[in-house]
Amino acid sequence: MVPVALVQQAQRRCFERWGCPQVVRVDNGYPWGTSSGLPTVYGLWLAGLGVQMRWNEPYRPEQNGVIESSQGVTQRWVDPKTCAHIEERRRRVEQEDYVQRECYPAIDGMSRRQAFPGLLHSGRGYCLSWEKLVWDLGEAMRLLGNYQVRRKVSKRGQVSAYHRLIQVGQPYGENWVYLRMDPEKVEWVISDVQGKEIRRRPAPQFTAEAIVGLSVAQR
Repeated sequence: MVPVALVQQAQRRCFERWGCPQVVRVDNGYPWGTSSGLPTVYGLWLAGLGVQMRWNEPYRPEQNGVIESSQGVTQRWVDPKTCAHIEERRRRVEQEDYVQRECYPAIDGMSRRQAFPGLLHSGRGYCLSWEKLVWDLGEAMRLLGNYQVRRKVSKRGQVSAYHRLIQVGQPYGENWVYLRMDPEKVEWVISDVQGKEIRRRPAPQFTAEAIVGLSVAQR
């Protein structure tokens, strides 16, 4: 599994080259999706940049068929098993990408770049200093505030979110509760199954530094 920090670095390089998009389409694997019912920290980072995530339905790769097909073509053209080392693979992938985009007559005799010139850049420039200037904690927290998850309280009266324990209270042990974020106060709101609020707990780990640094959920 590629460390999420390296995925973020690669994403930033793509943004520098192609511009920062408004929406990215992703699958449900790490680091895009999670089985926790809450957005990943990676998704919170993108939200702070004003980038929405649009997920494919689980086990429905055909919903992003163009990308899936492109990856298959890349595998065949690059033939990675014949590469002597990783640098050779990288060079071949870059060359294959260039040929597919710039040269191959894919659409009525035109290359993809000729057929879709607007895709050369999103029109929304990106650099790291720009990110530091515009990244918005409020946008990230509003995304998180759109979610509510069901959790079973442990015997010790705790539930978990982002690998951190949240105290509900021992009287609620073994009961089910609902957990959501108040994005304005940055507090976890805990409600019983009837929807009655029973606890609020501060969530000071949700800072701009921690989300951008992808460290909110570090074990």
